[in-house]
Amino acid sequence: MIVGAPFTKKLTDTLGIRIVEITLEPGDSLPFHSHPDHTFYLLDSSKSVFYIAGQNRGDTLSGPSWIPGLAFIMGPFNEALKNIGKAPLRWVKIDVHRPRGNEMPKNPAYDSTIDAYTLGGESIQKLGDTLGIKMFIATMKPGDTSTLQSHPDHTVYVLEGGELSVTFKNGQRQIMKMEKGMALVGGPSSYAAKNTGKTTIKMLMTHIYRPRAK
Repeated sequence: MIVGAPFTKKLTDTLGIRIVEITLEPGDSLPFHSHPDHTFYLLDSSKSVFYIAGQNRGDTLSGPSWIPGLAFIMGPFNEALKNIGKAPLRWVKIDVHRPRGNEMPKNPAYDSTIDAYTLGGESIQKLGDTLGIKMFIATMKPGDTSTLQSHPDHTVYVLEGGELSVTFKNGQRQIMKMEKGMALVGGPSSYAAKNTGKTTIKMLMTHIYRPRAK
């Protein structure tokens, strides 16, 4: 997404996975650009016009269907976008530059029988599951704990921050300061967690069940 560079903040880029945060101030426009397979999560909304290559007219995005929390997983396409509202328009996007095709990691750190997407229960809000990508929100209130759960290659974007105590399968323990807007890409791992802070932690997460590029 080089054409959107003036509006794009790259948060991390590794393992064929890139996380960016994009902000359009009122009047700003993104020219036509292309996407690989990707996820979209709307952080702040504003009335906008959305253009798809080949269409003569754009579609206006506003109202109850264009609000923070809107999320989807999509394949490649070309688009342009303009913020015609009075507030900033902001979203986080995760590009997956990997071949399609489900592939469970061979790394023993990941255990599909305790996959976090499956075992998360009421603590997670499932947002999408397609193209070998699963997207969800994990919420932990102060004092909340999770049992040992496993992740394949995965991403985390912190929507609401706090302090998290993470205990890995090998017994190693780590205190993590989860700051709002922080993002990371991680390889396969299994761990339990506890919210040891005084604030509710909310994380936008994706699991990537796709082979890494050779």
